[in-house]
Amino acid sequence: MSVRKRIGNSDSGGGSKGKSKCEAKKPKVIVISADFEEKVFQLMESDRFKKIVQNRLEDVLGERIEQLERELEERCRKLKILEEELKVLDEKVKLLSEVKDSGESAMNGGSNMGVSVGGLGSQKKSEDPGEMERRRSVVVAGVPEYGGNDRMRWAWDNHCIGKVFHFLDIGAPPVSIYRLGKAVPGRSRLLKVVLPRSWDQQTLLARASRLRYFPCGSTPVYVRPSLTKSQREELRNKQKSNINVPVSTNVKNNSNTPHSPQPPSSSPTTSVPQQLVENMDTGN
Repeated sequence: MSVRKRIGNSDSGGGSKGKSKCEAKKPKVIVISADFEEKVFQLMESDRFKKIVQNRLEDVLGERIEQLERELEERCRKLKILEEELKVLDEKVKLLSEVKDSGESAMNGGSNMGVSVGGLGSQKKSEDPGEMERRRSVVVAGVPEYGGNDRMRWAWDNHCIGKVFHFLDIGAPPVSIYRLGKAVPGRSRLLKVVLPRSWDQQTLLARASRLRYFPCGSTPVYVRPSLTKSQREELRNKQKSNINVPVSTNVKNNSNTPHSPQPPSSSPTTSVPQQLVENMDTGN
């Protein structure tokens, strides 16, 4: 009897445990009243809820806003420093421009200055770029043309002008070298040489008389300053009238006459070389 009771008790105990596990697995059901949503909306609309949310946002965003304000102040400070440095640089650029203009004016023999009507100061006149180039240029006659193509002709002209510069001891290299006018078979065109400064042009013209001793063969080499159209017209008319006029009378501040290919014992001629006059229409 005792064994049976124990078995029965054990069986009954196992059944109670299985029932408790089944009851634990059942989900809990939460019952929501019908006016729950209405109560939530009322809570959100209340001043107390709004104040709590506002305080919370201020706590969260307050530090970030202060950080942004500090960064903005720092950027404004740096921007102000950059503006001051930019003003200083502008003043330096203006000063350098004035120094550059004064240096160019000094090299070109002085700047053109005009006095205002009221006597309030001097005002610089704008100068024609063509006139500035003309004062830095010379025209060379007597250099024969050679070469089967443009590149060869360019190299030949630079080689010949280099020899002339070496003979005259001209240190400044030419800025540009080119022939004037269209090519004509059996006839050499004039060479125009542009120098870096007007001072270099004046130095070359001052030494041009030495070319009478230049070993150039049967064709002598002549150098004259670059002339304006009116000066070339005047020179051509005088030459046609068989009046011997030195080139220096046609150019201000240039007291150099074209040199003669005659030997040193004879006096140099003062007439303009025929080749220069024949090519007057080809350029300046």
